Amino acid sequence: TIPMTSGRGYASLPPRKAMVDRFHASGKEKLIIVAATDMDPEGQDIPNAFGLSLRDDFGLSPDQLVIVKAVLTHKQTQELQLHEGQFAKTKGRRYKRFVEAYGNRCWELEAVDTEFLQQATDNTIQRVIDPQAFYREVEIEKKEKGELNQRRWRVMELLATAYGSQSR
Repeated sequence: TIPMTSGRGYASLPPRKAMVDRFHASGKEKLIIVAATDMDPEGQDIPNAFGLSLRDDFGLSPDQLVIVKAVLTHKQTQELQLHEGQFAKTKGRRYKRFVEAYGNRCWELEAVDTEFLQQATDNTIQRVIDPQAFYREVEIEKKEKGELNQRRWRVMELLATAYGSQSR
């Protein structure tokens, strides 16, 4: 029940616009973005750049945005005792700041297994959402699904009756 958008690095404007359109249509107060990026200079910048774009390109105010990086963090690379990682690319403009903060090693998302990615993402979602509001939405969806099923059966009955009487 939570929409997902794959940005593949610095996402282009169309997926961002679709995200903002979904947000506006939802009527929610905040757009919460849970990011999964590499632990490298660019991956560390993507959540910030994404937020700036949503603000500058689509007019969202900072108080409407919550952007949290779920994976891959430096702490996770240490806790998981990942291999030493590859050397960060020295030509990027974010290299110096990254090296000062984390050293010159970096890791791709592929360095961790899918189960860890899913669990880390789920844990982050659980931390940032309002669980009561989320479960209210789940209950509304269940109710609407039941109503749609009842209407679907009623339409099928009406069609069966209509077609049954025409064939006589």
